[in-house]
Amino acid sequence: MSFEEALSETEKLLKSAFQYRMIADVPIGVFLSGGYDSSCVAALLQSQNTNKIKTYTIGFHEQEYNEAEFAKKVAGYLGTDHFEYYCTEKEAIDLVPLLPVIYDEPFADPSAIPTTLVSKIARQHVTVALSADGGDEIFAGYPRHLKSLNLINKFQRINSTLGKFASRFINENIERLDHPNRKGKLKNFLSSNSGIEKFVTINQTFTSSEIKKLTNNQAGRNDAVTKKFIPGRDLLSEVFRSKSC
Repeated sequence: MSFEEALSETEKLLKSAFQYRMIADVPIGVFLSGGYDSSCVAALLQSQNTNKIKTYTIGFHEQEYNEAEFAKKVAGYLGTDHFEYYCTEKEAIDLVPLLPVIYDEPFADPSAIPTTLVSKIARQHVTVALSADGGDEIFAGYPRHLKSLNLINKFQRINSTLGKFASRFINENIERLDHPNRKGKLKNFLSSNSGIEKFVTINQTFTSSEIKKLTNNQAGRNDAVTKKFIPGRDLLSEVFRSKSC
């Protein structure tokens, strides 16, 4: 699969996934921030619908946090039926005590506040709304992903056999799980067989050893998720190949 074929296949998969979620007996909207991910969702959905889709944005009066202007430009270009609401500081603070009830679990991401507010606004018009959550994780959109690629490229100079040999001398301590298992990550990184395995190792929260400890060794083969990406003809492999990993 070439890089161009991977791009084409990705577009087909995205269109299929988005359109599938538009099949409902209730009104559907899209959360639009003006960033790449939500703009992609809105653009592909609008391109497949003759009626204007509804898009929703939360704005802030503090310009350093405000994305509403970008969302408005995207909505205008796409021709969506756009709604925006500017959140005040008091509204954000008043919402904090309600978050444990709404999320039903501890959730420390500050995005919970605008997400909850935009959901409240959207609910006035639609019952179901699509967001772009997960786009950065799937398409390596965070700075740590680029740093990972740079680190992997640097370590390409080290012979894999030498790396695996050195990993044998690293003893990871997972008696406690309240501290990052950096030794475990380094051990897995050096013993990895490919750039993709190294990338997953750097960005995973828990190492395989920690997962086994957390699940009393009931998690099965914890490398299954990593290994299913490695056979040559998949989209992730093509992305890495294009980045010289």
